[in-house]
Amino acid sequence: MRSPKIPEGAEVVRTFSQYEEHVAAYFQGRYQLLIVIGRPGLMKSHAFETRLGPTSHLIKGWAAPLQAYMESYWHRNKLLIFDDSEVLWKRPGGRVLMRSLCEHKPQKLIQWISTTPALAKAGVPQSYLTSSKLALIANRFVFGDVEEYDAIVDRGHLLYLDPSPFEVHQQVAEWFWDQEIYNHVGERLHLLDNVSARLYIKCWERKRAGGDWEKLIEEAYCRDSNLRFVQAFEVDPTCKTVEERVKKFIAQTGSCRATYFNIKRELTENDRLLAVEKLEIPVRELQAKPPEEPNLEAEVARAQEEDQPDNDYQSENEGETSHL
Repeated sequence: MRSPKIPEGAEVVRTFSQYEEHVAAYFQGRYQLLIVIGRPGLMKSHAFETRLGPTSHLIKGWAAPLQAYMESYWHRNKLLIFDDSEVLWKRPGGRVLMRSLCEHKPQKLIQWISTTPALAKAGVPQSYLTSSKLALIANRFVFGDVEEYDAIVDRGHLLYLDPSPFEVHQQVAEWFWDQEIYNHVGERLHLLDNVSARLYIKCWERKRAGGDWEKLIEEAYCRDSNLRFVQAFEVDPTCKTVEERVKKFIAQTGSCRATYFNIKRELTENDRLLAVEKLEIPVRELQAKPPEEPNLEAEVARAQEEDQPDNDYQSENEGETSHL
C-alpha cells in the first residue's frame, strides 16, 4: 500500500543523483512542468539555485497572485521556478496562473481578468504571450479541489523527494564543515527520524552558542520508541509468528494492533523495517569552511542605505488578487 505521505500520482525519488537528473532535464527545457514535493530541509531548492542563469528566474517565498503575474511577465519566455509554491497554490488566482503557465503549447496566453491600476503603474499588460516552462517546489501540495489538483499534476512530472538518512548524510558532506557534529550524527543515523540538512545547521548553531547540541539530537530527532520496537520484534528470534510480535508490541508500548501494522507498512515502504543495526558510514573528511560571522551593525546600515523599490502596486487593490 502506498504511504499517505506520498502525493497521488507522484514518482518517489530516493537519491539525490536521481533528483539532480530531473532538475537538469528541466533546465535543458525537457519538461514543460516539474513539481517537486518533499519534507523541509532536503535541499530541494539548492539544485535549482545553483543552475540559475540568464534564461531562468526564481520566485522565492511569499508571492501574491498579482505579483506572480507581473514577475512572470517581466521574465516571460524564461524558465520559471516558484519556490514555496504551496503559498501561491493556496489562492485561486495563483492556481489559475500556474495552470496557464504549464499548458502544453509553444506560446501560452496569460491573462489578468480584473482591471487594476497596479498593472498600468508597473507597465504590465492585462494579457501577454510566453513560452515559459514551470517548476514548482513545495513541502506540501494539497490545496484546491480534486479537479484542480488533477489538472495540474496531469500536465507535468510530479516528484516526491524522500531520501534515506544515509543519503542525506552523504549529501550534507558536500558542503558542511563541522567534523565533530557530522561524525556524531553519522554514528546515530540508524536511530534518527526525518534527518535533514537543518539538523546539522541547528547543531552547529547550538554548539557555537555554547549549548548542548548532543541533547538536541537525542530529544528532537531520535526515533519514536514505537518504531524501534517494531524493528526489534521483526528480527526477534523468540517471536515465531506475527501474532507473537504484535502481542509483545502491545504489552511493551500500550499501543494497539493497528499501530503496529501501520508502522510496519511505513518502515517497509522506506526500506527501514530491518534497519536495527548500526549503519556502516564511510569516513568522510569535510572540506568546507564555516560561514563568516556576520557584522550585524554593518548589515543593518547597508540595508538602510539601499534604495527601496516602489512597492505601492503590491498594496493597491489588494482585494483584487483573487480574481485571476
